Amino acid sequence: LETEEQLANENLALCEKLAVKKPKVDDDNFGGGLSKRINEMLAKLQDLQQRLTKRESQTISVDDLLKQATERDFNGEKGLALMTQVEISDRNYLSEVADKIRDKKSNIAVVLIGEGEDGKPKPMIVAVSKSLKSVHAGKITKELCAIMDGKGGGRPDFAQGSVSSIENLSTAKDKFYELLGQ
Repeated sequence: LETEEQLANENLALCEKLAVKKPKVDDDNFGGGLSKRINEMLAKLQDLQQRLTKRESQTISVDDLLKQATERDFNGEKGLALMTQVEISDRNYLSEVADKIRDKKSNIAVVLIGEGEDGKPKPMIVAVSKSLKSVHAGKITKELCAIMDGKGGGRPDFAQGSVSSIENLSTAKDKFYELLGQ
């Protein structure tokens, strides 16, 4: 910005020296749409501030979520299972929380269902410890999404989907725990 400003001042000084008519200093013409760019940047800043405020209000304690986990037998392997709804609408943040839970425990399968925004489907993340070879996050996601009117899939250790209805959440939880034991 400083260099652009210096160039503009040098150009104006040169115009005066050569007795050339100074260009009209209209930032939309002279500065290449400066007003428009500033307004766009201000709108983006405001959007980022709103998203940050919303995300800060959605802060979740991983330790509190882990208290809800139940001990399970994964085809002979002992571990924890957790399926719960959380007040998070941002899919990326939901993924981060699921990863943090998975990183805290060595044998765990996690299903987190977030909040949908403005009538949109609710994001769902399934994260499974890589040590649990008998559990496939992508297959769990497809099964649960089918129950809750959604779609999704993914890898053995991580999958994501979206669900439109949580009316069958209880049935989905039963299916989740059933799938862990197969």
